[in-house]
Amino acid sequence: MAKQHADKPEIPPVPTGDLPRWAIENYPDAVADMTSDIQSAIFWSEVPKLTYLEGKKLKQKPKDVTDLQWYAEVLNAQPNIAEQQIINSRLAAIAMTEGVTVASGLADKAERATMLFLYESKKNFRYRNTNSEYSTFEEFLLDKLPYLADKPSERSNILFLIKNMLPLMSELGVGAKAADILNHEGNYIKVRESVPYMRKATTRFELASTAYDDEIQEVNKKISKKNGKIEKTAPGPVLDLLIEEVKELKLHLEHISNDQEIVKEEAKKLFKDDVDTVLRAIADPSIPATGPAGISKVLQRGGDKVIFKGSVAIVPKHSVFYFAVSPEYQQAVEACLQTFMTFRVVGGNEILKQAEHDLKNKEK
Repeated sequence: MAKQHADKPEIPPVPTGDLPRWAIENYPDAVADMTSDIQSAIFWSEVPKLTYLEGKKLKQKPKDVTDLQWYAEVLNAQPNIAEQQIINSRLAAIAMTEGVTVASGLADKAERATMLFLYESKKNFRYRNTNSEYSTFEEFLLDKLPYLADKPSERSNILFLIKNMLPLMSELGVGAKAADILNHEGNYIKVRESVPYMRKATTRFELASTAYDDEIQEVNKKISKKNGKIEKTAPGPVLDLLIEEVKELKLHLEHISNDQEIVKEEAKKLFKDDVDTVLRAIADPSIPATGPAGISKVLQRGGDKVIFKGSVAIVPKHSVFYFAVSPEYQQAVEACLQTFMTFRVVGGNEILKQAEHDLKNKEK
């Protein structure tokens, strides 16, 4: 398979320092080296904050003195070794305890960086422009993150995020770029938590777009079959009947094709509303990323509680309910009713026909 050309890449700046070995390699002491480097960085970041008394004057680190020189000066100013040990113990304790925060932050940044690398690798098929031969992006993903082979749900969410959701948010959003979303810790967590909602929205959009495909295909088959019979039938009543049946089928095909276009347009609008709903929730600082009031809960229940007015007709053998909800609440309503019923996307005319049928006291 010929490799597709990627867009012209930006040349990164020349590194000013080497990445630590633990950041780019896996080896037995990688974690020990990482914790050592983190402790060291925190320890020496605290040194400039050290002070000591020289007589009654509080001495602070001068700008032209290095951290190492200041550390030695502060220790030498202590009256005894015990006081020096107190300073060292306090610095070591800060380095160890703050290391928890730093390491945890590294894990979060690493996850977001991984998603950004995956997104950029997928964009313009960069993953094919390498020394390795990948026929699909999923093959590339499993090669780079082999643990996902045993985690189909997580793999599916990552694929959806990279292939569908981030590109859609960039295309339909308010100019939001994947890098902007992934650079912001709160935004990324919200995006990740909104994947189930967007997955449902995408599925509904795809189902609506193809709602009439099977019926249209079946009608076309019937028309083709009857046309074949027409070619072999002599003039007479049988031929006239076949021609009339073809006319009726073509008229039916025209009607359902029109309904399909209406449903497709409505589905597009609804899908855009879903994306806008997610973008607004991500940008809303009052909606947390997780928890009982987190973005996934807010999206699934449609935001704040709203009571919609509906009607119910009690007729023999069954009841007929009617209500209409605004697009942003559709998924919430479907989620509430999914235990009892399923929904099929249809045109407005079909709903009118079904309602007329059900209200005529006919048994189902």
